[in-house]
Amino acid sequence: FFTMRFASVCTVLAAVIGVIPGTLGAPITPTKPHILFIISDDLRPTLGTYGTQALSPHVDALARRGVTFTRAYTQFPWCSPSRQSFMTGRRPDTTKAWTFTTSFRDAIPDAISLPQHFRRQGWWAVSVGKLYHGRNCVRGDPGCCAANATFKQCVQQPQDADWAGGSWDEHPVDFGRVGCRGQQWCGVDVNESKMCDFNVAATAIDRLQTHLARNASQPLFLGVGFRDNHLPWASPSAWHGMFDPMTVKATAHGQTPSFDPVASGGVPKQAWQFPAWVGPEYHLNNTAWLETPELQVALASYMANIAFTDAQLGKVLGAFDTAGYTNDTIVLFTGDHGQNLGEHNTWTKMTAWEHSLRVPLMISVPWLPSGHGQFHSGMAEMVDFYRTLSDLAGIPPSAVDKGVEGDSLAAAVANPTIPGKEYAFSQTQRISVATLRSQGIYPGLPAVADGFYDPSCFSNRSDIRYSVRSAQWRFTEWLQWNGTALCPVAPRLPPAATPTPFHLRRALQSTGKGPTAAPPQCTPLRIPNGTCWHDAPARISNKPGPSASACCASCAETPECTTFVYQPDVRQGSCFLFRAAAPTVPCPNAPKQVAGTYVRPPPPPPPPASEMIELYDHRDDQSHFDLDVAEYTNVATANPEVVTQLRQALQGKIAYCV
Repeated sequence: FFTMRFASVCTVLAAVIGVIPGTLGAPITPTKPHILFIISDDLRPTLGTYGTQALSPHVDALARRGVTFTRAYTQFPWCSPSRQSFMTGRRPDTTKAWTFTTSFRDAIPDAISLPQHFRRQGWWAVSVGKLYHGRNCVRGDPGCCAANATFKQCVQQPQDADWAGGSWDEHPVDFGRVGCRGQQWCGVDVNESKMCDFNVAATAIDRLQTHLARNASQPLFLGVGFRDNHLPWASPSAWHGMFDPMTVKATAHGQTPSFDPVASGGVPKQAWQFPAWVGPEYHLNNTAWLETPELQVALASYMANIAFTDAQLGKVLGAFDTAGYTNDTIVLFTGDHGQNLGEHNTWTKMTAWEHSLRVPLMISVPWLPSGHGQFHSGMAEMVDFYRTLSDLAGIPPSAVDKGVEGDSLAAAVANPTIPGKEYAFSQTQRISVATLRSQGIYPGLPAVADGFYDPSCFSNRSDIRYSVRSAQWRFTEWLQWNGTALCPVAPRLPPAATPTPFHLRRALQSTGKGPTAAPPQCTPLRIPNGTCWHDAPARISNKPGPSASACCASCAETPECTTFVYQPDVRQGSCFLFRAAAPTVPCPNAPKQVAGTYVRPPPPPPPPASEMIELYDHRDDQSHFDLDVAEYTNVATANPEVVTQLRQALQGKIAYCV
């Protein structure tokens, strides 16, 4: 059994030589292992395995028998949109679930969700806790809130309302949380059995026991959603006192960023998130500053909740051990998005910065020991979970829902040293203060908050942010939102440069025989989101395909009879200007050519200072966790070529209004 699985993995690794869209690995086993899919609410990588002060022995033990992804990112830093994305394997602009009150089944009613996919393939699919968000449903459907429910009433309904969509074999179960009586972090004198995550773990174990009793031969898909890491951070007093706030390391970068113009290194004002969830009624004054001692108290409370949830996770993993399931179980552990904890003087999520977008991710596959205890530094996205688990479970790719996006990370689980994905894509929006107030949510928000929120939530005046992360850079672009068509408006970029005449003239003049006047400009063939000399790297290989060749050839229409032609440069993924070995058309008056030289087109012009863009250089990050230092200096103006490259990568994932 083990030999068969291991041999299959070797076959995958032999076949995988790079990143192929849609598959970083083929199915690696024909058997049907159990799946333990664990989500912890609002959990950023504040865990021991990421080098922080957190006490997370059970998560750390899981990391030692699996692969830890150091650059994993959410597609949307908000509970419901993120969960609807990774639970369907589709990006938010496909699910059209950008808020808490919309459902992916409104836009794509026939989509097969992740648990539904496994259920159709023969798994017994059940869940406990928060897998979806409670309002990601159609009001009035079974398991959802009433059709006439208000926003506030709907949030109180049971979680995981995709029960009506056929995702589960049994109705999901969830539990209420203990609060802090008007504060957002506290210790509470309650028995642990009153805590949400205590009951989530107990019920998960009960689901496991039910599986053992009903049909142990049928594979199990168990979704477990822990919730106690979400504000308010209330933990039993014994846990709350585990951390001395004075010993907790707070961020050294708690100042509000500069809102100077982009050209001066500032960030757009909308990039900053007024900390509504922590709110002025919760320890904050109207300027949103939180002094360091109080900040340390908050961080100690957050880590106390992490430690408590970690203990509940340990119970579930222990139950799988006791049942004899561990060696046949794939475990995926993650959060639904990141969490700002005072960095940039903001809290919770909804920014397009690292701490808001980055999530912990560990995948344990017992029969792939070569990756155990290892780190993978390639990009990973939550939208990849669907294909990854399907591949690792041995489900044929042909059985995957045709609309599923993302890639499989299976090959990275088998061999964490492979390069992996080049980019991770995210997006977010601005919450409307006016909408919040009108619905009685955070009525105490001060007037200062209005300047950091769009005046109307997802109207034609709203902005939406799209962000792309590479190994070194994060680029974010703000686009106007069309609230009627529900799509972003394409940016009005400067006209594309056509450098052919200039370079043709200079190249010819360098021989002493070229004309002094510029020849007429050629018209480059335009491809989606770019011009031919800035083609996307993925489109060009060692043997250029038809699209790259045609693109470059179109730039060769010059009076010199294509003496100078554009050729793909595989190192840069661009079309460069080369001298042809010989004219393709007789040119009696053409000057003598010098073979073997080429001229690179000029860099694109710097972006206008008024553009709503952000570019941050992360090359000097010192650890997996210390990621906020770079995000104070917007270097977009000084790096126009990087902006162009990342903008093109980003635009390939955006469905603009037609």
